[in-house]
Amino acid sequence: MGGDNYLATQEQFEEIRKKILSYKVPVEASIVGCLWKNPDLYYSLDYVDLEHFSNNMWKVYFVIGKEMLKEGDKQFDDVSVALYLQKHPKLEKKYQEYGGYNTIEEMFTYINPINLDGYIQDFHKWWTMLQLLTMGFLDPDNFKKFIDLTSEEIYSYYTAKINDIFIHADTEVKSYNLCDGLTDLIKECDKGLLEGLPLHNSPILNTEIGGCRLGELTLLGANSGVGKTTTTIELLFPSIFKHDQQLVMIINEQDEKKIKREMICWIANNIYGGNFDKKRFRQGHFIQEEWDILNKSAKYLEEKKENKNIIIIPLTQYKTSTVLKIINKYSAMGVKYFVLDTFKLSQDKKTADFWLEMQNDMVKLYDCIKPSANNVHLWCTVQLSKEAINKRYLNQYCMGMAKNIVDVASTVIMLRKMREDEKQGGSHTLEVKKPVGKSKIIISLKPETIYTLAFIVKNREGSTNEYQIVIDNNLALNKYEEVGVCRVPEDY
Repeated sequence: MGGDNYLATQEQFEEIRKKILSYKVPVEASIVGCLWKNPDLYYSLDYVDLEHFSNNMWKVYFVIGKEMLKEGDKQFDDVSVALYLQKHPKLEKKYQEYGGYNTIEEMFTYINPINLDGYIQDFHKWWTMLQLLTMGFLDPDNFKKFIDLTSEEIYSYYTAKINDIFIHADTEVKSYNLCDGLTDLIKECDKGLLEGLPLHNSPILNTEIGGCRLGELTLLGANSGVGKTTTTIELLFPSIFKHDQQLVMIINEQDEKKIKREMICWIANNIYGGNFDKKRFRQGHFIQEEWDILNKSAKYLEEKKENKNIIIIPLTQYKTSTVLKIINKYSAMGVKYFVLDTFKLSQDKKTADFWLEMQNDMVKLYDCIKPSANNVHLWCTVQLSKEAINKRYLNQYCMGMAKNIVDVASTVIMLRKMREDEKQGGSHTLEVKKPVGKSKIIISLKPETIYTLAFIVKNREGSTNEYQIVIDNNLALNKYEEVGVCRVPEDY
């Protein structure tokens, strides 16, 4: 019956369970009916776990439809289902036991596929209610309150309850004398405790921003095609492996296979000295030399599998509320580093003042990761405004109307490609210098190389846009190297 359950007897527990199922099972039927009526909806289906079905009949119909679609059936009628089930006698037996095609045909008379999203939300809600009941968090009074609430509202209810309990447990307000303990503070700083996880192969950038420090937020902004995701992987993943840390990467514009391909390419070219162009993943038909280095790279990563250094979480729909839950969950498990690729307006927000919603969401993210909360580091990639494409000098205003999202960030880095007229001999030539000790020497750039410029737009631990970092970031080979620094004149 679960842990210390609010319910007094097993009979009461079963009574509430039956009531929940009386709401949940019809929703399962409606979801399956929508999918069979319009099989293409399987492709756009929000995440529905087969194990979360309570009624085996609708689980069977759900599986049959999903597997038929995989085999190329675009329409589910009595004949096509019968032909498919000839190859699956166990499923056919259950199918006939549950009324065969007549059961689905009856569903078509009262369901409308346009309502699928609503059915799925209810499906998740009632599954959550079952879990709350089993774990002992649901009493009869709560059940009555929750019938008309969404799962998000139920989550907020319990979050408020738990926060209320613990906030009253911490009644001591601490105060500190500014002039006390300064010698100890200096000794602490001497140990370098304020330095964060270093960014890989980035001595100039690390010197300026101090790496990824716990309790702080880093924003990496760029326009499409500049390499926000790839640069994030190049800077963070190798360092996570080197220092045996754990990182959770939340993605909403890529899939996990894309991230894995990026890292395999990085290992092949940076660890094993290869020259593997990642477009070859798309083309396939590898030659033996490619097979050798790819297998070696995969083995390198697989040997680290048990450490769970990097966890990838794809979101089917981006919601800041979901990201907050993920950070809360994994930070409680000891994870200190998080990546959100990409921060944008939540899909559950429909407002003309999108910039204000994004600003509020960024504040919520910071409140979740700051030292007095989970004390973790969050690295967010963000899209710059279209107007920023024409800018040479990148600053906060390149965020467009959402520029105030930088307010809570400790570090803001923006990237753009160096233009041809900024190389030697061009009308806007940039003088590039390589730091050597306390001096800098002027260097020449390779005409054929496409360089990237990094602007440190905000930096609470150092200078901002005192100079720009010139980077040779080969996005085909995933090779990243700081070349030197330069000064880009401001746009006027």
